[in-house]
Formats: sequence, C-alpha cells, structure tokens
Amino acid sequence: MVVVRGLAHPVPLGVADSTTVANYALRRFRARREDPRHLRHMDVTLALETDGLTKVYGSGHTEVVAMRDASMRVRRGEITALLGPSGAGKSTFLLCVGLINPPTSGRVAIGGRPVLDGPRALVDLRRFRRENIGFVFQKSNLIPFLNAVENVQVVGELIGHPPPVARRRAIELLDALGVGARASNR
Repeated sequence: MVVVRGLAHPVPLGVADSTTVANYALRRFRARREDPRHLRHMDVTLALETDGLTKVYGSGHTEVVAMRDASMRVRRGEITALLGPSGAGKSTFLLCVGLINPPTSGRVAIGGRPVLDGPRALVDLRRFRRENIGFVFQKSNLIPFLNAVENVQVVGELIGHPPPVARRRAIELLDALGVGARASNR
C-alpha cells in the first residue's frame, strides 16, 4: 500500500476492492508487486511524480491549506486509486496533477517530463493536457447541445484530426467503453 503524505489526512493508494472481482484483482495485484520476478517485467518509468505539493486557498485569516507537502511516484502501468475521507485533499491533488489548478508550491513531472514548478508552468499546459492527459470529472462537463459521439469527437478535432477521422475514432472509443448504443444521446 502506498500512502500519499501531505494531504489533510494521509490517503492510502491502492486498488479499490468493493466487489468480489476487485478483491480477487487486488490480491493478484499485490502478489505480483511483491514477487521479485514480476519487477523484472514491470516498466519502472515514472508516469507521475510529485514532490512537495502544497495548495493554499485564500490568505491571512481566510487561508485554507488544502494539501501540504504531498509527494508520490506512480510507475507506468501501475494501478492506483486515491482513497480518503471527504476534505482530505484528494480532488485538490488530482486537479494539481491534472494540470487544471496548479499547486502553490512543489513540483509535478509526468512521463519523466517536468511540467509544473509550483504555480509556474514548464510546458504549454493546454497543449500538454490535450495531448497527454485524460481526465474524468466528478460531474460531467459535457457540451449540452452535443450528443455523446459529438462530445468525444470534438476532442479529436481539437488535436487536429479531420472531422470524419475524429468521428470514426469517437465511435470506436464509445464502443470500446460499452456505450456505443448511446452515441446519439444528449
């Protein structure tokens, strides 16, 4: 079990295990991680590394420290889940590493590439997010007048794919996620 320290409460990272299938997967995952033979085959490239992330909202008597000195490393291919009580700083942490709301201080590297040094961006954040990060929000942030396939298609068009190519890929992705039958739903 990996623990992210620095959030309002230490938050354990692991595989969610609320069902029998997830429990089985968790046991298998832990067994593989603890088996030295498995480590030979695991990609040790860091997908995500944070060092000393702190996020402060407000100032003076209204100051709220939502996250203090959170550091972690996640290897490429490693399965992790951020778990913790309400107010622990999980969403703040994810917004920082998702490059949506930068930290007040600390560093973020994604795929071995430094991307944030405190609130200072070391890359074009919009472009980097668009090309490298998938983010699923707690609330759906869909464009209300577009249907499901159009909401996915617009991302392909933003990265430069011609509309027919972006649409074809959007349909493939919806099918792969098992929601292809709802492609025309708004």
